[in-house]
Amino acid sequence: MSLIVSGAVFHRSIQPLRNSHIFAPVKQEQKHIYGIKLRGRSYIAILFVVVVITIVVTYILNRLISDEVEDVSANISRSSFVKKYDNLQNRFLLLQKPLYDAENLALESSDTVTSLQRLRILSAIQISDSSVVRNWYGIVPEGGEQTVFVHGAEGNTTSLRENIRSQLQKGKTGITGKVLPGVAGQYLWRQTIYFKAPYGTVFYGYDLDLGVVHQLLLEVGKYTQSYAYIFTADGVCLLHPDTVHIGKNVFDFSAVLPSDTISGPSDHNERVVASKYLDLEVMNYVKPLHIAGGRYYIAVNFLKSINEEDINRISKYSLYIYLLSTLLLLFIFYYFTSAIRVQYRRQEQLRQEKAGLALEKEVFQKESALLQLQQLKNQVDPHFLFNALNALHTLIDQDKALSKKFTVKLSRLYRYLIQAPEENITRVEKELNFIAEYLFLQQTRFADKIECTTTVKEVASLQRKIPYLSLQTLVENALKHNVATREHPLYIGITIFPDKVVVKNTYQPKEYEQEGSRFGLKYLKRIYDFYKVTGFKTGIKDGFFYCELPLM
Repeated sequence: MSLIVSGAVFHRSIQPLRNSHIFAPVKQEQKHIYGIKLRGRSYIAILFVVVVITIVVTYILNRLISDEVEDVSANISRSSFVKKYDNLQNRFLLLQKPLYDAENLALESSDTVTSLQRLRILSAIQISDSSVVRNWYGIVPEGGEQTVFVHGAEGNTTSLRENIRSQLQKGKTGITGKVLPGVAGQYLWRQTIYFKAPYGTVFYGYDLDLGVVHQLLLEVGKYTQSYAYIFTADGVCLLHPDTVHIGKNVFDFSAVLPSDTISGPSDHNERVVASKYLDLEVMNYVKPLHIAGGRYYIAVNFLKSINEEDINRISKYSLYIYLLSTLLLLFIFYYFTSAIRVQYRRQEQLRQEKAGLALEKEVFQKESALLQLQQLKNQVDPHFLFNALNALHTLIDQDKALSKKFTVKLSRLYRYLIQAPEENITRVEKELNFIAEYLFLQQTRFADKIECTTTVKEVASLQRKIPYLSLQTLVENALKHNVATREHPLYIGITIFPDKVVVKNTYQPKEYEQEGSRFGLKYLKRIYDFYKVTGFKTGIKDGFFYCELPLM
């Protein structure tokens, strides 16, 4: 019994090359380029006109490209500004989220005790945040006295309580926010919410360390060659890349003017200013920051010189295009005057290509011969046949009907082995039918020591192809190199995906691995290498050995 890889595989892949233009004789009329014979002066005149036209067109395109780049650079700056604005606004809204959480928790409570318990839990959770210096909460019943519960930094809280009492006396509702000086140059952003509940007035607030907030937001919306800072309507800076400016008046250390906080028709203001932070000209965008508790603004700056550098770079590239076009035209002229030399190079190229094809043919022949040898070894397994005949001998006396079925399937199995495909690849459907026969014989022998499943994810995949005997090779390896007992049965699963077949088995290797344990995998690897198909993988994961067979 033998299997031979037919040489038809090689001839089929090489035949189209023989019919291609590589082997076609060079026609005599190819020596006359375009079939036109031009006299020297006429040819030079035409070439001169083409060069002049090329120069003029390139110059016009260069100007158009420069103008377009200016517009594109401006659009990119605006787009980057919008992204950075949105990112920072979202992060500042997150900083105010505990205020809304407190309101929801309090309004969902039916009495003062429950509300205070929920606010206490929220306060305890929030105080673990590194940016929170202290937080407070309380409830003022109708006609009662207010009590303030403060968590966090120790110190005098008299001014805090007085501020809360003042706001309550004014009947304040909603969110308030302001920047306060802390200790050791520290600045705080105080946020407090006041709202009415059925059982009284509820308040919740906290102080955020702006220095810590700056570190948390340092990487938010970071774009190349740009920076942003946030300030209140009074000009107090909340966020700046240089932390020394936090808490200072933004109108003192930046080029932003109070008039910039008045939005125009485009909901933001933009103008070129001199950045004191970078000591360079920047494109400055100012837009209101829509968060509760006051009026805030964000200013985003982009280096103007970057846009100019881009424009100059594009202009330089356009000049390169012009020079290359001129050189190309000169090369064409040289090409026309060197027709004989070009023809000789073509002939030399054809000779080299023929030599390369001959070498490729020799490599294919060697690879094909190696595949033949491997296929021959993989087909006939005397050990499997010996075990199958022993199992059949036992079945004849025990179950004649099963022994007949066993004999039929054994004959089908070896008929498939004998009728090997010429290309060494076959349809997935045929391989599944064959492996079903093979697994029946093995399960008759191993009984409940092995479990096998087959899953088809997409029926159309059954018409794709895989290497001949690939499933049998992997199943045989699983049985040969793994322990299979009733206590620890060997599971073998075959799954057909749209683009691959995955075969996996429980990884419970025998104590002593049999010789040649990698031969079957090397055979499959060489088949895929022969057809230049990538994606063949093997490995061990989560207690399973698996192999991926790409569909061809």
